[in-house]
Amino acid sequence: MIVSIMMFSMVSASLNWASLSGLLLFPFGVVGGLLAFVNIYFNLKRRSDALPAVLLKSVFNALQGLGRFFLMPVCGYFLFTEGWRLDSIQQLGVLILVIGLCFEVSFGIAVDYMKWRYRTGRSTGTISVSSQLID
Repeated sequence: MIVSIMMFSMVSASLNWASLSGLLLFPFGVVGGLLAFVNIYFNLKRRSDALPAVLLKSVFNALQGLGRFFLMPVCGYFLFTEGWRLDSIQQLGVLILVIGLCFEVSFGIAVDYMKWRYRTGRSTGTISVSSQLID
């Protein structure tokens, strides 16, 4: 019984470009997914109206959050454990793809974080209405 559990949990990981890509992809997915769910919570809690646009945006954010929270870490795990099977040029291609994906996701994470800070009143970048010019 113990031998079968040990055989099932064996991991063949080595330090290569695909494994490093997997290690980079895992935390981006977890943080991005959590912030997407926080964004959905505040989006639905602060709105008194149930317009179809608000609900569709919440559904889109939920699907995006699920993809970030579950699929990106799973892909990172697969790359970390099975990336040694790829050729060197394929590993480089995966690394470029993951870096591009992390840049795209980091913009969404930053926007979700700024929205959260604004909604909780912790934002420091406010514009005073009395200091603006009147047309």
